[in-house]
Amino acid sequence: MKLFRMAGVLAHILLAPICSASPSIQVVHNCADPSLQTLDVWINNSQLINDVKFRSATPYTEFNGTGTVTIGFPLASSASADECLVRFDIAVANNERMVVVLNGVGSPDNFLPNPDGAGTELSLTTVHNIPEPGTESSATLGVVHGTADAPSFDIRISG
Repeated sequence: MKLFRMAGVLAHILLAPICSASPSIQVVHNCADPSLQTLDVWINNSQLINDVKFRSATPYTEFNGTGTVTIGFPLASSASADECLVRFDIAVANNERMVVVLNGVGSPDNFLPNPDGAGTELSLTTVHNIPEPGTESSATLGVVHGTADAPSFDIRISG
């Protein structure tokens, strides 16, 4: 039996096929703050995705940009990147498939602290080099801790 010590709650299976020369990104909105129920996604100064709801994942979406790009998250139906509540710089390679998970809360003082002492502010988990799907009988599984006020836990894999 293998034991993995995880700080993880949100499991996400990546199955969407995509063939592209441009980088592509899948965004998972996992901010349990009621004031952030729906967000937009901007890369550099271009809106990439409009109205991503809490606990949803977008399809893989191609975008222009390699090297360091800035991904920002404003409230829904934003008109410009200037409205972003938070921004993160991420490294992007050409032809790369990646998943980003936005976790945390907008105003940590309005919520209970994490029992392990971990920060609960908005943060971005980035998973690079997601493989293309294989056959219909295979999948890639990623596990991300996404509950700001929950302690870490163990995941056991047997078999």
